[in-house]
Amino acid sequence: MTNKNKKELYMQKSEVFFAKIKENLTKIHNYKEKEIVFYFTYRSFIRIGIVLMKALDYKIKCEDDFDKVVINKLAKILKKEYIQTIGQKMRQRINETCYGIDNISKKETIQYLKFVNKVFIEAKKYFY
Repeated sequence: MTNKNKKELYMQKSEVFFAKIKENLTKIHNYKEKEIVFYFTYRSFIRIGIVLMKALDYKIKCEDDFDKVVINKLAKILKKEYIQTIGQKMRQRINETCYGIDNISKKETIQYLKFVNKVFIEAKKYFY
């Protein structure tokens, strides 16, 4: 299979991945606990980056700071510096929240969800 065929195949598969991400972003509103909403928002954000990286044939390895690498590549691919800035802040907050060090506010959770929805739209434009 040529690289062109491989990329076209992955572009077709990306439609399925984007549909699943959109479904997850829609379902997030059903949860009442802000920590759970934030966790699923963040995971959806990382999935967007992985889909784009895979489509562009980046090598993806699970290693220390994997999320940091994904965020940086996502910002670079979409050519949006704010994605890296806010994404890294989200990564820092998810680490604090998951380990019970910090308590994320409902307002902050909503802002991050809006941000991830915006990134989702930008990422879809990249393909279509």
